[in-house]
Amino acid sequence: MGVKYKKIFLIFLALPLFFPVIGCSTTPEETTRNGTTSQRKTTPEEEPCGGLPYWLKSHPADDNYFIGIGGSNSGDMAQDMETAKAKAMVSLAESISTQIRSEQTFLSREDSTGESYEYVETAIYQTVEQNLKQVETVDTWYCTTEGYWFYLRLSKAKWEEMKQEEINRVRERVASLVEPVLLNESSTVAERLAVLARSLSVIAQSLFRNEIYGTLNGKNGQFIDLVEKEVILLLGGLSLDVNIDIPETEIGRRRTITIIATSNSGLTTGQVPVEISLKGERKERIDLIKTNREGLYSGEINTEKLPLGKTTLIASIDPQELGIPEGNIFSRMTMPQKEFTLEVVPVRVALVVEKTENYDSEAITGRIRAILSKALPFQIAGSDEESRRKIHFTLRFRDAPENEYGIFISYVQGTFSVKRGADILYTFTTREYKDGGLTQEQARERALQKLFEDLEKNREKFKKIESMVSE
Repeated sequence: MGVKYKKIFLIFLALPLFFPVIGCSTTPEETTRNGTTSQRKTTPEEEPCGGLPYWLKSHPADDNYFIGIGGSNSGDMAQDMETAKAKAMVSLAESISTQIRSEQTFLSREDSTGESYEYVETAIYQTVEQNLKQVETVDTWYCTTEGYWFYLRLSKAKWEEMKQEEINRVRERVASLVEPVLLNESSTVAERLAVLARSLSVIAQSLFRNEIYGTLNGKNGQFIDLVEKEVILLLGGLSLDVNIDIPETEIGRRRTITIIATSNSGLTTGQVPVEISLKGERKERIDLIKTNREGLYSGEINTEKLPLGKTTLIASIDPQELGIPEGNIFSRMTMPQKEFTLEVVPVRVALVVEKTENYDSEAITGRIRAILSKALPFQIAGSDEESRRKIHFTLRFRDAPENEYGIFISYVQGTFSVKRGADILYTFTTREYKDGGLTQEQARERALQKLFEDLEKNREKFKKIESMVSE
């Protein structure tokens, strides 16, 4: 729905506030050209229409009034009366809005020659319905063949009074928000930006935002321009610095980082929001942090969205988190930011294969490392690797008693354990695998092969291991 029709709909909702309910009387008031009113002597149903009223033959023009005319002809008199009233109100609102648009366009062109500029806002109907309180019903007319019609008007002088009241209200509200904070030398940059953002919101919501002039914090001018200049001065005076002891992190790990925000104003920085994002056109956010009162943040940032390899990141002040609305203000300054690089490497996990009887531990280690490398998103390192997590793997063989057929039977079972130091975080034991051979060694080898093949086919078995290592 377009802005125009959206606002007209809001005005429609507000109609009951502005008009007394007009019943289904068939003797509406009639206003003559000299302003006197009289009751019609006959109802619409008793005689033909008798011709259109003058205000339907030719749209009235009066330099002292905004005028709205609307009608409806559905055949249902009661419904037509309500619809006609609504359409007349829309027509009246459009008449007022046309003048407002014209005034704002003129002001914008006038301002463009100086330092002021128009704060872009599309909702020009936003406060219209709040100010249509003195609407007069000049005339109503009903005809069985033409439907119901309303003629409304609003004094331009009264509108100017309401306009000035609104301007005064906004001026006083903004001054009460801004001056106590800006005049307080102990207030921080963040606190000042917060009240300035609230002031911008108050001004932007006013239909007459470009016409609010006065003195603010000892300076004269257009209020919206004075507030925005103060925002630009404070934001532009901030700078960021980023420190990382080791610019490398394992994938999925949070990384400790230090961010310092300072101000050239001599004021304490305060708690400012800093966005961490990927460098690029999209500038995808990966984290949002907030400094302390001194402008310092020392803690972790989320790196889950970062790809493997070196990535250039940007730390920047986030004005929207401060409540500063988007607009021309951002085109007039460069937002404080700092680039830094972080390299993401695979998680390194040490693999420890416990020695099992006389088996070649090296061969078993190679096979298990290959299986884990395919099943887990980690870099599987040797047992002597320094790592926060280690995966231990142990084989246990069980040989069946000798039998009269000369066939050797062996069973094998494997156990995986995730350890952090001496603590066992998780243990997983496979089922027992059985096979036979002409020798005990052959039986064990075949059973072990079955275990390896099953582990390769069923990677779901390693989901819990992945979870525990990733924590």
